[in-house]
Amino acid sequence: MSFLPKILSLVFLSDSILFTGNMNGLIQKWNAFNGKLIDTYGQPNGDKINTISKSKDQKFIASGSDAGIIKIWNINDKSSIELLGHTTKILSVNFSKIKKDDRELLISGSEDGTSKIWDISTGKELITMFSIDSLDWAVVAPDGLFDASSGAMELMHYTVGLEVVELDQVKSKFYQPGLLRMKLGHEKLVPLVESDIHSFELYPSFQAQIIEDHLNINIDSKTEGSKKLSLYVGVKLLDDNINPNGLTELKNVDLLKYSKWFAEDTNIISLVSYNKDESLKSQSYRLVYRYTSGSKSGSGEINPNEKSSFKGIADLYALIVGTSNYSGEISRLVFPDKDAASMAQGVKEIGKRLFGKVYLNLLSTASQNKDSISTRENIEKVIKVFANNAKERCFVNLFFWAWLYIQ
Repeated sequence: MSFLPKILSLVFLSDSILFTGNMNGLIQKWNAFNGKLIDTYGQPNGDKINTISKSKDQKFIASGSDAGIIKIWNINDKSSIELLGHTTKILSVNFSKIKKDDRELLISGSEDGTSKIWDISTGKELITMFSIDSLDWAVVAPDGLFDASSGAMELMHYTVGLEVVELDQVKSKFYQPGLLRMKLGHEKLVPLVESDIHSFELYPSFQAQIIEDHLNINIDSKTEGSKKLSLYVGVKLLDDNINPNGLTELKNVDLLKYSKWFAEDTNIISLVSYNKDESLKSQSYRLVYRYTSGSKSGSGEINPNEKSSFKGIADLYALIVGTSNYSGEISRLVFPDKDAASMAQGVKEIGKRLFGKVYLNLLSTASQNKDSISTRENIEKVIKVFANNAKERCFVNLFFWAWLYIQ
């Protein structure tokens, strides 16, 4: 006795031809009159096919799976392309044609809370749409342009790699009213901005520490950007630029010359860096500084016999690993790599607020750099570096993302 796979979705190509999307990952083509199987697309034991749709010209079938992958199948030669962008399972796909230029588009909806519009001729994403509630919405293009309701803008920020950039800093570069209509070609609107998020120039990264009443800073010389550094205590700007000579290393910056602004005991000292044209500033790099009115201001020399006024906070060493490649008969999974990248971003941003310094390594099978791929060798290498560098007051955390396959 044989059993037919469970059918999750279906679409009629014509009165006599039926396509089904199955739980086992297959798309099947049937003769609707006699019930006979005509052809099969895909591989068995793959991800569930939750939804399928036919193109207006009846040459293609689109499918959406549990893995968040959309496939466009050529009905005649069974070739396919993948559309990647959603982070969780696809709930719906539907073809639509723009009458103006006869382009055929695909609209997809996902459990990740977004809808996307794709250009079928290129296989590229045109726009991502977010419905936040009954009033607020946002649309974002791959080049970084966006349009949104006022309420949505209050919730938005930009990310470039693992860096978070406040929306107010980039709104003039990327805010494009009427963006959706422009992308769909419904209106001839003149673009207000022509920026590209991929050519974004960020500020240099740096490391800093307080020893006694002095500040030491090392700026990454490989990163382009201004060497300007602003110094704050709380929200008070103490010095617009403590690095007027553009040095990559600052030693023994005397904090006591700002002592009239310090509270007794604990203060939060913040440093901010800037990009090349100083149009962007970094998130605050925070340090804990304990000040007492009995501290002696001087030339900046450090007295090793004097008790430190800095108690300090712990540093964080974090290794985050995602692996989506498996041996044996198993489909390619995309969640672990994406989850690992999202976690790395979250750990970095939260870590900067809770720890003195954050040393983060992301290893992933999605990486194109051999030293950043999640292999045993690279994992051991990072752990050894952590073991050599981590001090007594450091936290070391390891995060692993993988999907278990049980047969």
